Amino acid sequence: MVVLNTQILTQLDFEQPAFTKMKTMACSRLGVAILAAVVTAVVVGVGYGSTPDASGLTKATDGQGGNSLAWVSGVGDDANPCTRTAPCKTWSGAVAKTEQPGGEVDAYDPGNFGPVTIPGGMILNGGPGVASVQAAGTDGIDISAAATDTVILRNLDIQGKGSGLEGINFISGKALYIENSIIEGFTEDAVHVAPTAGGRVVVDNVTIRNNGQNGVSASSGSAAAPAVVTINDSRIEGNGATGVLAADNSDVTVDTSTLSGNGQGLACVTQLAGSCTMSAATDVIDQNTTGVLSGRGVATATGSATVYITDNNVFANTTGLAYTTAANGKIISFGDNTLMGNTTAGKPSGKAKKV
Repeated sequence: MVVLNTQILTQLDFEQPAFTKMKTMACSRLGVAILAAVVTAVVVGVGYGSTPDASGLTKATDGQGGNSLAWVSGVGDDANPCTRTAPCKTWSGAVAKTEQPGGEVDAYDPGNFGPVTIPGGMILNGGPGVASVQAAGTDGIDISAAATDTVILRNLDIQGKGSGLEGINFISGKALYIENSIIEGFTEDAVHVAPTAGGRVVVDNVTIRNNGQNGVSASSGSAAAPAVVTINDSRIEGNGATGVLAADNSDVTVDTSTLSGNGQGLACVTQLAGSCTMSAATDVIDQNTTGVLSGRGVATATGSATVYITDNNVFANTTGLAYTTAANGKIISFGDNTLMGNTTAGKPSGKAKKV
Protein backbone atom coordinates (compact mmCIF):
# COMPACT_ATOMS: atom_id res chain seq x y z
CA MET A 1 0.00 0.00 0.00
CA VAL A 2 1.22 3.50 -0.85
CA VAL A 3 0.53 6.12 1.84
CA LEU A 4 0.61 9.76 0.80
CA ASN A 5 2.04 12.20 3.34
CA THR A 6 -0.31 15.21 3.04
CA GLN A 7 1.73 17.14 5.61
CA ILE A 8 4.47 17.67 3.07
CA LEU A 9 1.99 19.17 0.62
CA THR A 10 0.52 21.64 3.13
CA GLN A 11 3.99 22.97 3.86
CA LEU A 12 4.10 24.39 0.32
CA ASP A 13 2.40 27.78 0.02
CA PHE A 14 0.26 26.99 -3.02
CA GLU A 15 -2.10 29.92 -2.27
CA GLN A 16 0.46 32.44 -3.36
CA PRO A 17 -0.15 33.58 -7.00
CA ALA A 18 3.38 32.73 -8.06
CA PHE A 19 2.75 29.08 -7.19
CA THR A 20 -0.69 28.65 -8.76
CA LYS A 21 0.61 27.05 -11.99
CA MET A 22 3.22 25.04 -10.06
CA LYS A 23 0.44 23.66 -7.85
CA THR A 24 -1.49 22.31 -10.82
CA MET A 25 1.59 20.68 -12.37
CA ALA A 26 2.80 19.21 -9.06
CA CYS A 27 -0.53 17.65 -8.25
CA SER A 28 -0.82 16.18 -11.73
CA ARG A 29 2.65 14.67 -11.59
CA LEU A 30 2.08 13.41 -8.08
CA GLY A 31 -1.10 11.67 -9.18
CA VAL A 32 0.76 9.91 -11.98
CA ALA A 33 3.52 8.84 -9.57
CA ILE A 34 1.01 7.44 -7.09
CA LEU A 35 -0.77 5.49 -9.83
CA ALA A 36 2.51 4.06 -11.07
CA ALA A 37 3.53 3.03 -7.55
CA VAL A 38 0.21 1.30 -6.93
CA VAL A 39 0.41 -0.58 -10.23
CA THR A 40 3.97 -1.66 -9.44
CA ALA A 41 2.95 -2.89 -5.98
CA VAL A 42 0.08 -4.93 -7.40
CA VAL A 43 2.27 -6.47 -10.11
CA VAL A 44 4.97 -7.43 -7.59
CA GLY A 45 2.38 -8.81 -5.19
CA VAL A 46 0.80 -11.20 -7.62
CA GLY A 47 3.58 -11.70 -10.11
CA TYR A 48 5.28 -14.90 -11.16
CA GLY A 49 7.54 -16.47 -8.54
CA SER A 50 5.75 -15.20 -5.40
CA THR A 51 3.71 -17.02 -2.78
CA PRO A 52 1.77 -15.59 0.17
CA ASP A 53 3.07 -16.12 3.69
CA ALA A 54 1.06 -16.07 6.93
CA SER A 55 0.72 -12.28 6.92
CA GLY A 56 -0.63 -12.20 3.37
CA LEU A 57 2.57 -10.64 2.06
CA THR A 58 4.60 -12.30 -0.65
CA LYS A 59 7.73 -14.41 -0.50
CA ALA A 60 9.95 -15.05 -3.49
CA THR A 61 10.48 -18.58 -4.72
CA ASP A 62 12.97 -20.16 -7.06
CA GLY A 63 10.68 -19.66 -10.05
CA GLN A 64 10.05 -23.41 -10.33
CA GLY A 65 7.23 -23.76 -7.82
CA GLY A 66 9.50 -24.21 -4.78
CA ASN A 67 8.77 -22.40 -1.51
CA SER A 68 11.64 -20.83 0.36
CA LEU A 69 9.64 -21.67 3.51
CA ALA A 70 7.10 -24.51 3.56
CA TRP A 71 4.87 -25.81 6.35
CA VAL A 72 3.40 -29.12 7.54
CA SER A 73 0.47 -29.61 9.90
CA GLY A 74 -1.60 -32.45 11.28
CA VAL A 75 -4.60 -30.94 9.49
CA GLY A 76 -2.70 -30.25 6.26
CA ASP A 77 -2.97 -31.82 2.82
CA ASP A 78 -0.14 -32.64 0.41
CA ALA A 79 -2.29 -31.23 -2.38
CA ASN A 80 -1.89 -27.80 -0.74
CA PRO A 81 0.88 -25.35 -1.73
CA CYS A 82 2.51 -25.88 1.74
CA THR A 83 2.15 -22.26 2.84
CA ARG A 84 1.39 -21.54 6.47
CA THR A 85 -2.28 -20.93 5.73
CA ALA A 86 -2.47 -24.02 3.48
CA PRO A 87 0.12 -26.47 4.87
CA CYS A 88 1.06 -29.92 3.65
CA LYS A 89 0.39 -33.17 5.52
CA THR A 90 3.81 -34.90 5.36
CA TRP A 91 7.49 -34.03 5.35
CA SER A 92 7.89 -35.69 1.96
CA GLY A 93 5.02 -33.68 0.49
CA ALA A 94 6.49 -30.42 1.73
CA VAL A 95 10.08 -31.24 0.72
CA ALA A 96 8.89 -31.81 -2.85
CA LYS A 97 7.56 -28.23 -2.91
CA THR A 98 10.54 -26.54 -1.24
CA GLU A 99 13.44 -24.95 -3.06
CA GLN A 100 16.79 -26.71 -2.77
CA PRO A 101 19.31 -25.67 -1.78
CA GLY A 102 18.33 -23.01 0.72
CA GLY A 103 14.72 -23.88 1.58
CA GLU A 104 13.16 -24.73 4.92
CA VAL A 105 10.23 -26.89 6.06
CA ASP A 106 8.71 -26.09 9.48
CA ALA A 107 6.09 -27.92 11.52
CA TYR A 108 3.13 -25.69 12.34
CA ASP A 109 2.05 -28.02 15.17
CA PRO A 110 3.24 -31.30 16.74
CA GLY A 111 2.41 -34.46 14.83
CA ASN A 112 3.73 -37.47 12.92
CA PHE A 113 4.66 -36.33 9.43
CA GLY A 114 6.23 -39.58 8.25
CA PRO A 115 9.61 -40.68 6.82
CA VAL A 116 11.31 -38.56 4.16
CA THR A 117 14.17 -38.50 1.66
CA ILE A 118 15.96 -35.15 1.40
CA PRO A 119 17.63 -34.72 -2.01
CA GLY A 120 19.12 -31.25 -1.53
CA GLY A 121 20.36 -28.65 0.90
CA MET A 122 17.62 -27.48 3.27
CA ILE A 123 16.39 -27.22 6.88
CA LEU A 124 13.81 -29.58 8.41
CA ASN A 125 12.56 -27.98 11.64
CA GLY A 126 10.08 -29.59 14.01
CA GLY A 127 10.01 -26.62 16.38
CA PRO A 128 8.98 -24.74 18.39
CA GLY A 129 7.50 -28.02 19.61
CA VAL A 130 8.93 -31.38 18.58
CA ALA A 131 7.48 -32.94 15.45
CA SER A 132 7.74 -36.66 14.79
CA VAL A 133 9.13 -38.92 12.10
CA GLN A 134 7.66 -42.39 12.64
CA ALA A 135 9.25 -44.95 10.37
CA ALA A 136 8.11 -48.51 11.04
CA GLY A 137 9.78 -50.90 8.59
CA THR A 138 11.84 -48.25 6.77
CA ASP A 139 14.48 -45.55 7.28
CA GLY A 140 13.40 -42.43 9.11
CA ILE A 141 15.31 -39.82 7.08
CA ASP A 142 17.56 -40.49 4.07
CA ILE A 143 19.97 -37.73 2.99
CA SER A 144 20.97 -37.94 -0.69
CA ALA A 145 22.16 -34.39 -1.35
CA ALA A 146 24.74 -32.92 -3.71
CA ALA A 147 28.38 -32.61 -2.68
CA THR A 148 27.88 -28.86 -2.11
CA ASP A 149 24.68 -29.16 -0.05
CA THR A 150 24.18 -28.76 3.70
CA VAL A 151 21.17 -30.29 5.48
CA ILE A 152 19.98 -29.28 8.96
CA LEU A 153 17.60 -31.43 11.03
CA ARG A 154 16.27 -29.69 14.14
CA ASN A 155 13.73 -30.41 16.90
CA LEU A 156 12.68 -33.84 15.66
CA ASP A 157 11.44 -36.99 17.42
CA ILE A 158 12.54 -39.82 15.10
CA GLN A 159 10.93 -43.13 16.06
CA GLY A 160 11.60 -46.56 14.57
CA LYS A 161 8.73 -48.18 16.52
CA GLY A 162 10.84 -51.34 16.92
CA SER A 163 10.91 -52.17 13.20
CA GLY A 164 12.45 -49.12 11.50
CA LEU A 165 15.80 -49.63 9.79
CA GLU A 166 18.19 -46.65 9.97
CA GLY A 167 17.06 -43.59 11.88
CA ILE A 168 19.05 -41.12 9.77
CA ASN A 169 20.99 -42.41 6.78
CA PHE A 170 23.57 -39.93 5.46
CA ILE A 171 24.31 -41.15 1.92
CA SER A 172 25.72 -37.99 0.33
CA GLY A 173 26.12 -34.27 0.90
CA LYS A 174 28.64 -31.72 2.10
CA ALA A 175 27.39 -31.60 5.69
CA LEU A 176 24.57 -32.72 7.97
CA TYR A 177 23.68 -31.05 11.29
CA ILE A 178 21.37 -32.87 13.74
CA GLU A 179 20.22 -30.65 16.60
CA ASN A 180 17.95 -30.94 19.65
CA SER A 181 16.38 -34.26 18.64
CA ILE A 182 15.56 -37.80 19.79
CA ILE A 183 16.29 -40.96 17.78
CA GLU A 184 15.16 -44.34 19.11
CA GLY A 185 13.68 -47.72 18.38
CA PHE A 186 15.44 -48.61 15.11
CA THR A 187 16.69 -52.10 14.34
CA GLU A 188 19.94 -50.88 12.75
CA ASP A 189 21.86 -47.63 13.39
CA ALA A 190 20.25 -44.50 14.76
CA VAL A 191 22.65 -42.33 12.70
CA HIS A 192 24.34 -44.16 9.83
CA VAL A 193 27.11 -42.09 8.21
CA ALA A 194 28.51 -43.78 5.11
CA PRO A 195 28.81 -41.03 2.46
CA THR A 196 29.79 -42.00 -1.05
CA ALA A 197 32.20 -39.06 -1.37
CA GLY A 198 32.98 -38.06 2.21
CA GLY A 199 31.16 -35.48 4.29
CA ARG A 200 30.79 -33.94 7.73
CA VAL A 201 28.11 -34.72 10.33
CA VAL A 202 27.56 -32.78 13.58
CA VAL A 203 25.32 -34.24 16.29
CA ASP A 204 24.46 -31.62 18.92
CA ASN A 205 22.22 -32.12 21.96
CA VAL A 206 20.67 -35.34 20.68
CA THR A 207 19.34 -38.33 22.67
CA ILE A 208 19.98 -41.67 20.93
CA ARG A 209 18.68 -44.76 22.68
CA ASN A 210 17.48 -48.34 22.37
CA ASN A 211 18.53 -49.04 18.80
CA GLY A 212 19.49 -52.51 17.60
CA GLN A 213 22.97 -51.74 16.30
CA ASN A 214 24.95 -48.53 16.77
CA GLY A 215 23.95 -45.16 18.10
CA VAL A 216 26.22 -43.43 15.56
CA SER A 217 28.39 -45.23 13.01
CA ALA A 218 30.82 -43.60 10.61
CA SER A 219 32.72 -44.95 7.60
CA SER A 220 33.67 -44.02 4.06
CA GLY A 221 34.85 -45.95 1.03
CA SER A 222 37.82 -43.65 0.43
CA ALA A 223 40.68 -42.42 2.59
CA ALA A 224 40.79 -39.29 0.41
CA ALA A 225 37.17 -38.47 1.32
CA PRO A 226 36.67 -39.54 4.95
CA ALA A 227 33.53 -39.42 7.05
CA VAL A 228 34.05 -36.73 9.70
CA VAL A 229 31.69 -36.77 12.69
CA THR A 230 31.48 -34.50 15.74
CA ILE A 231 29.18 -35.29 18.67
CA ASN A 232 28.53 -32.71 21.39
CA ASP A 233 26.37 -32.65 24.53
CA SER A 234 24.48 -35.83 23.66
CA ARG A 235 23.20 -38.95 25.45
CA ILE A 236 23.76 -42.28 23.69
CA GLU A 237 22.30 -45.14 25.68
CA GLY A 238 21.07 -48.71 25.45
CA ASN A 239 22.18 -49.47 21.88
CA GLY A 240 22.81 -53.12 21.05
CA ALA A 241 26.25 -52.84 19.44
CA THR A 242 28.15 -49.59 20.03
CA GLY A 243 27.29 -46.12 21.27
CA VAL A 244 29.63 -44.46 18.75
CA LEU A 245 31.51 -46.49 16.14
CA ALA A 246 34.33 -45.14 13.99
CA ALA A 247 35.07 -47.59 11.16
CA ASP A 248 37.21 -47.41 8.01
CA ASN A 249 38.18 -43.95 6.73
CA SER A 250 36.53 -42.02 9.53
CA ASP A 251 37.50 -39.30 11.99
CA VAL A 252 35.16 -39.02 14.98
CA THR A 253 35.13 -36.61 17.94
CA VAL A 254 32.91 -37.16 21.00
CA ASP A 255 32.78 -34.29 23.48
CA THR A 256 30.86 -33.72 26.74
CA SER A 257 28.50 -36.64 26.14
CA THR A 258 27.19 -39.69 28.03
CA LEU A 259 27.62 -43.22 26.66
CA SER A 260 25.82 -45.69 28.89
CA GLY A 261 24.46 -49.22 28.67
CA ASN A 262 25.68 -49.98 25.15
CA GLY A 263 27.60 -53.03 23.92
CA GLN A 264 30.68 -50.81 23.57
CA GLY A 265 30.59 -47.18 24.64
CA LEU A 266 33.15 -45.94 22.11
CA ALA A 267 34.81 -48.08 19.45
CA CYS A 268 37.34 -47.35 16.72
CA VAL A 269 37.34 -50.58 14.73
CA THR A 270 38.61 -51.24 11.21
CA GLN A 271 36.90 -53.68 8.90
CA LEU A 272 39.11 -53.55 5.77
CA ALA A 273 42.20 -51.53 4.84
CA GLY A 274 40.92 -48.11 5.92
CA SER A 275 42.00 -46.50 9.19
CA CYS A 276 39.93 -44.79 11.88
CA THR A 277 40.67 -42.09 14.44
CA MET A 278 38.57 -41.14 17.46
CA SER A 279 38.97 -38.39 20.07
CA ALA A 280 36.96 -38.47 23.30
CA ALA A 281 36.98 -35.56 25.77
CA THR A 282 35.00 -34.89 28.94
CA ASP A 283 32.65 -37.83 28.43
CA VAL A 284 30.91 -40.16 30.90
CA ILE A 285 31.39 -43.75 29.73
CA ASP A 286 29.62 -46.17 32.05
CA GLN A 287 27.76 -49.49 32.28
CA ASN A 288 28.82 -50.71 28.85
CA THR A 289 30.21 -54.15 28.13
CA THR A 290 33.41 -52.36 27.03
CA GLY A 291 33.93 -48.68 27.74
CA VAL A 292 36.48 -47.88 25.02
CA LEU A 293 37.58 -50.34 22.31
CA SER A 294 40.22 -49.91 19.61
CA GLY A 295 41.45 -52.43 17.05
CA ARG A 296 40.43 -54.92 14.42
CA GLY A 297 36.80 -55.71 13.70
CA VAL A 298 37.51 -58.76 11.54
CA ALA A 299 40.56 -60.97 11.29
CA THR A 300 41.46 -59.78 7.80
CA ALA A 301 41.36 -56.04 8.58
CA THR A 302 44.66 -54.22 7.98
CA GLY A 303 43.82 -50.59 8.77
CA SER A 304 44.99 -48.85 11.95
CA ALA A 305 42.71 -47.76 14.79
CA THR A 306 43.62 -44.98 17.26
CA VAL A 307 41.56 -43.50 20.10
CA TYR A 308 42.68 -40.40 22.04
CA ILE A 309 41.11 -39.93 25.49
CA THR A 310 41.26 -36.93 27.81
CA ASP A 311 39.31 -35.94 30.94
CA ASN A 312 36.80 -38.80 30.68
CA ASN A 313 35.09 -40.78 33.45
CA VAL A 314 35.22 -44.49 32.56
CA PHE A 315 33.49 -46.51 35.27
CA ALA A 316 31.20 -49.47 36.02
CA ASN A 317 31.86 -51.16 32.67
CA THR A 318 32.60 -54.86 32.37
CA THR A 319 35.90 -53.84 30.73
CA GLY A 320 37.08 -50.24 30.92
CA LEU A 321 39.67 -50.01 28.12
CA ALA A 322 40.53 -52.64 25.49
CA TYR A 323 42.70 -52.61 22.38
CA THR A 324 44.29 -55.10 20.00
CA THR A 325 47.78 -54.66 18.59
CA ALA A 326 47.09 -56.98 15.65
CA ALA A 327 45.54 -54.10 13.69
CA ASN A 328 47.61 -51.34 15.31
CA GLY A 329 44.87 -50.77 17.83
CA LYS A 330 45.85 -47.92 20.18
CA ILE A 331 44.29 -46.01 23.07
CA ILE A 332 46.34 -42.90 23.79
CA SER A 333 45.67 -41.18 27.13
CA PHE A 334 46.56 -37.62 28.10
CA GLY A 335 46.88 -38.82 31.70
CA ASP A 336 43.79 -37.11 33.11
CA ASN A 337 41.06 -39.75 32.76
CA THR A 338 39.27 -41.43 35.68
CA LEU A 339 39.15 -45.23 35.43
CA MET A 340 37.32 -46.92 38.30
CA GLY A 341 34.71 -49.49 39.24
CA ASN A 342 35.15 -51.58 36.08
CA THR A 343 35.19 -55.38 36.42
CA THR A 344 38.38 -55.37 34.33
CA ALA A 345 40.01 -51.96 34.24
CA GLY A 346 42.26 -52.32 31.21
CA LYS A 347 44.81 -49.63 30.43
CA PRO A 348 45.82 -47.29 27.62
CA SER A 349 48.43 -48.43 25.16
CA GLY A 350 50.35 -45.19 25.45
CA LYS A 351 50.36 -41.65 26.80
CA ALA A 352 50.52 -38.23 25.21
CA LYS A 353 51.69 -35.01 26.82
CA LYS A 354 49.36 -32.06 27.15
CA VAL A 355 50.74 -28.88 25.62
